[in-house]
Amino acid sequence: MDNVIIYFLGFPGVGKYTIAKKVSDLNKDFLLIDNHKTNNLLFPLINLDQPIPDEFWDIVIKIRENVFEAIEKFYDPKKSLIFTNALYENDTIDRSVYNRIETLAKQRKSLFIPIRLNCTTEELKKRIGNPDRKELYKITSSAYIDNLIIGNKKVIITNHPNEINVDVTNL
Repeated sequence: MDNVIIYFLGFPGVGKYTIAKKVSDLNKDFLLIDNHKTNNLLFPLINLDQPIPDEFWDIVIKIRENVFEAIEKFYDPKKSLIFTNALYENDTIDRSVYNRIETLAKQRKSLFIPIRLNCTTEELKKRIGNPDRKELYKITSSAYIDNLIIGNKKVIITNHPNEINVDVTNL
């Protein structure tokens, strides 16, 4: 596939990276840029069991922007990309991250496909505790999922005409 940007969105543990990796393994024309490729440059520097300070995220955003700039300047516009992220509705920073990738797609004249992954809370709690996640500096606490649910957090709604919603509970 030429010049496609797929953007997997969903709660931590839903399977964004797992599915994105499978797609990129099956089609070598896709470059996978998982959100942890940028985050993990910095995550070893802080205690992830405590709230992450806003100024830390400011630095992550700068790194991400450098990645986007490098894609714009150097990555073959005929090639395709896959991004992953846990972005939430009513969060201005998350909305700006989503908008940045949508803008990147427009600049590249890419077919843009945001895919919202979801599964049951029970399944999320099982998946998030997977020990492999800790090695990748990913959230591993089922209490985090409880806090998302209690706080009525929702995965960002893109309102994009190509948005696809997929229930991955049974995958």
